[in-house]
Amino acid sequence: MKNLAVERLGGFTLIELLVVVLIIGILASVALPQYTKAVEKSRVTEAKTIMKSMWDAKQVYRLAKGGTTWSFDDLDVGFTNADGSPATGTSFSTKNWEFKLGDYWCMEGGSNTQPATYAKRINTNTPYELMYCSLTGVRCMDTRVGTAGNCKIAGFSRTASGAEGSSQGCISAACSME
Repeated sequence: MKNLAVERLGGFTLIELLVVVLIIGILASVALPQYTKAVEKSRVTEAKTIMKSMWDAKQVYRLAKGGTTWSFDDLDVGFTNADGSPATGTSFSTKNWEFKLGDYWCMEGGSNTQPATYAKRINTNTPYELMYCSLTGVRCMDTRVGTAGNCKIAGFSRTASGAEGSSQGCISAACSME
């Protein structure tokens, strides 16, 4: 006669395995949106770093030459494209971003205007654009008219208008970095 306790030690029942798989699925569905936000925030940080370097290089050029440049060829800092080639002309692209020296303008104290450094998110289903000015910081603009959903995914919130003194903000639908 077989001992029932010995037969039970053979493994898990189908119900126990299904419960474990269900719990893992629930935890994954809760964690995935947070992971997506964290990845997008890191991409924004990448763009902010490059845009700040572009702005600083433009300011060095302006102080040395007394004017504004629209070409990466004139800057003292070398930027590289996604394929490893050096940035030339007015724009260059990385895996996630297309950068330009200025499509927008910043009000930098009084009537002094400077061209903003600009980044456009590429290769994504959530397109948005970033601008960097030294006094106003980084501003996000959702490329879908009338919304700020993509900026929100990138870690910006709808709480600030990006006015003077605000380091982060959104252009069309007001938002700032959380």
